[in-house]
Amino acid sequence: MAERSDARPGRGVRALRAAPVVVAVVLAGCRSFPPPPDRSDLDAGAARAFVREQAHAVKDLAAQVSLSVETADFSGSLDGALLIEPPDRMRLRTTKMLSDVFDLVVTPERLELWWFPDRVLYRRTPAAGAPSVPEVASGGKSGDARASTFLRALDPGTFRASLTAFELPPVDATPRSPWQERVAAERIERTRRALVVADDLESGGRLVRTFDGASLLLRSAEVVDAAGRSQIVATYDEYRPVGTLWLPTETKLVDHRFGVTFSMEFSDVALNEGVLPGAFELALPADATVREIR
Repeated sequence: MAERSDARPGRGVRALRAAPVVVAVVLAGCRSFPPPPDRSDLDAGAARAFVREQAHAVKDLAAQVSLSVETADFSGSLDGALLIEPPDRMRLRTTKMLSDVFDLVVTPERLELWWFPDRVLYRRTPAAGAPSVPEVASGGKSGDARASTFLRALDPGTFRASLTAFELPPVDATPRSPWQERVAAERIERTRRALVVADDLESGGRLVRTFDGASLLLRSAEVVDAAGRSQIVATYDEYRPVGTLWLPTETKLVDHRFGVTFSMEFSDVALNEGVLPGAFELALPADATVREIR
């Protein structure tokens, strides 16, 4: 029997999950785990197929998150609950000292951030272009400067790519969709120490992912632009078994374009439980103020 669904911003993200048998791992002190299976015997083609299969095996995932954000003008640490449904849906609800801070939803249609301190919903659609300082709607509230600073550092395309461990679709097999890069060509290098997958992107940039040579777990992903300048660097550490998969419990994403670093630690990870209808929709209170991000 599924739990009751309530998509109002004040409810926790985990309440939006279905409730079959839970496949979860709770991080606990010095708990030890066996090493991941050794896949050194896989050649380049088989190793590439394996990491693709592992990325696509995550249908949905929920976790508790400790999040830190650092920019030139803002830094802070938050606790939260994360819910993702690859390849294009994510929800992150955060608190600070038991007080609600924001509820963030990313879908192909929009990015929405409900800012609890001011009861303001910031919204951006793909047609709005690159992120900028939100415009204040007439009659709106003054707003919290922290919300504007945080929003300038958000890129829905980066979130979307990271949901599938940067396993991006090929140009010749997938139609265009909002906030989604596609791969024009790919090169693979296989050694005992690493599997390196280098993708030429439709935009002219390049994505390079490095997997551990033995376990084939993703260690890093870097996106560079057409001029070779580093845009995004993501790293993945402290893998733990969750069911049949090994998932990272620590990630760090540095977005050089906006000068921001996101660091996250995950616990209480639940995999492939199913997502209730409405999980990625915000039901706003009657007195909410809505601001479009342009």
